Amino acid sequence: MSDFAVDVRELEDGVNVLALRGVLDKGSSDTLEQVLRDSSAAGRLKFVVNCAKLENVSSEGMGVFLSHLIRIRKARGDIKFCEVGERVEGVLKTLNLNKLLVVKPTESAAIQDFGGAAVAAGPTSSKKLHIERSEEGTSTVLALQGFVDRHTISQLDA
Repeated sequence: MSDFAVDVRELEDGVNVLALRGVLDKGSSDTLEQVLRDSSAAGRLKFVVNCAKLENVSSEGMGVFLSHLIRIRKARGDIKFCEVGERVEGVLKTLNLNKLLVVKPTESAAIQDFGGAAVAAGPTSSKKLHIERSEEGTSTVLALQGFVDRHTISQLDA
């Protein structure tokens, strides 16, 4: 297994480019967690994750991104992936995350995608997902009609 590292570049337009190297798994995810937490706390909520040198990622590694995704999108930011290799793409498909995450072929395409498109899912998203909430004792029950994708996931945190 190879070492894991995150190289961060802060662009003038508020985009953080995270270049990942090595293997992102449970043992290495603390590094990524700290970068996402520090950047978010500083108000930097636009992330491009360059996976060109990422050898592999586990479900625990992807969990780090997912744990921040709803909060970042609610604050009108996003996490976009680029230059995803076959192994990482296989993990995304296995976990069915290719419908939830934005994946672009190049870093420049992912950066350009922040040019207003990050906030584009307005009123149409409510037609894709309908949520009914009910209380049963100390539990909240959610009945979902429709589907959850990158445009509707923020409704689950409302």
